[in-house]
Amino acid sequence: HRQPGRSCISAWRGITTVTAAAGPSSKGSSPKPRIVLVGWLGAQQRHFDKYIQLWEDLGHETTSIRPSTSAIVLPMWGDYKAHSFAERLRKAVTANPQQPVVYHVFSNAGFLFLSTVLRLAALGEHQYRRTPAPAQTTAAAHATAHSPVEKGLMAGQRQADAAAVTAFLGRMDAVIFDSAPAPITPDMAARGFTAAVLGQP
Repeated sequence: HRQPGRSCISAWRGITTVTAAAGPSSKGSSPKPRIVLVGWLGAQQRHFDKYIQLWEDLGHETTSIRPSTSAIVLPMWGDYKAHSFAERLRKAVTANPQQPVVYHVFSNAGFLFLSTVLRLAALGEHQYRRTPAPAQTTAAAHATAHSPVEKGLMAGQRQADAAAVTAFLGRMDAVIFDSAPAPITPDMAARGFTAAVLGQP
């Protein structure tokens, strides 16, 4: 992934340089985009750090994650890690509402992990954050759950979730797909997971 990643960053640097040179001047320049890096399967920190450093050397703030193998192959664990990352990312992007957000996604694992983040966001927070309530067996409990007050609270929660989802998804200004997505064959998947488990991606 080293050469593709460097090529993508070099291309982005060329695009932003040309845009800055050709664009109209203004008193208040917009902040540089925050770069969100989503790593490849089995990415080692020292290798991943090179791409983080390349972006930061260009003056960009970064938010990054290296999805673990378990987060890719175990759906429930993947949902949990995706939710945790989405919360961290949301705090970062809301701290500067005017800052564009660009995603740099590596390989199929990065593509799959980001897809999980977006799927959870599209479902709304109440779909995956709320702990399922015990089954209600009494008529009184059933009446309470379906009372006008309870329905009003649920409607308000859905509206809040919808606003959060819109704000979150609306901050994706660009996505760089680096070596992804690509067709996956059984042989390719076996070799990829074996290399990731052995720490030799």
